[in-house]
Amino acid sequence: MSFGFFCWYDLYTDRLDDAKSFYGELFGWTYRTDTSGETPYHIINDTHCDTGGMCTVPEAPPVWQTYVTVEDIDGTIETAKAHGGALIHGPFDAKGVGRMALMTDPEGAHIWGIQLNTPMPEPPGIPKHGQFCWRTLMTRDLKPALAFYNAVFGWTAQTMDAGGGVSTTGFMNEGMPVGGVNVADPNDPTPSHWAVAIATDDINATLAKASELGATTVVPVMPIGEMGLFCVVQDPVGAHVSFWQQLAPPSA
Repeated sequence: MSFGFFCWYDLYTDRLDDAKSFYGELFGWTYRTDTSGETPYHIINDTHCDTGGMCTVPEAPPVWQTYVTVEDIDGTIETAKAHGGALIHGPFDAKGVGRMALMTDPEGAHIWGIQLNTPMPEPPGIPKHGQFCWRTLMTRDLKPALAFYNAVFGWTAQTMDAGGGVSTTGFMNEGMPVGGVNVADPNDPTPSHWAVAIATDDINATLAKASELGATTVVPVMPIGEMGLFCVVQDPVGAHVSFWQQLAPPSA
């Protein structure tokens, strides 16, 4: 079983119908509702596989959350605490799925750890249209963030060549890139957080359609070297999400 890979994504919103409609029309996502818990949980199928869910969490702002596989959630929590993180919720058992907990890193970015009952599939290849494809940590202090994620998930930091003289810092796990990390502008009041991206075959068309469906452009389409194009929007329920069009693979 592989550990230290992103495996699931949750959207918290009290406007579930609007969120389901937006992503359904934009990417063709479908949903099925699990009513076995205290509140309904709407499982997302991205037309290829089940990949996440949507639910209402009292007092939580509209936001996408990410899950990372771990071998021992209780041990992971203790390691996170020892390296400046904190436990926010859990650990608890999700029937038929595994044991999970919500933690923060030293700068307060939220991330879930999950100890799965059954092995996850092998890490996917190049994501298809409508699939989650990347995660980026927006942090204010790089050094403790790198130390935290290395200790908690075994990730290492590596500079990747995006082409065109542009390089990016990425987290590596078992020799594979799993996410990026950016140091936020000190004048930006946005708290440290993990941002998620969804793959698209045509980013300009996706952004135009998202705008028609009620999204607001936060960062217009721009290149990351020669590797790809990305943009950031605020969806109609208030959550931020990125779109990514891959043009070339990164080079280590």
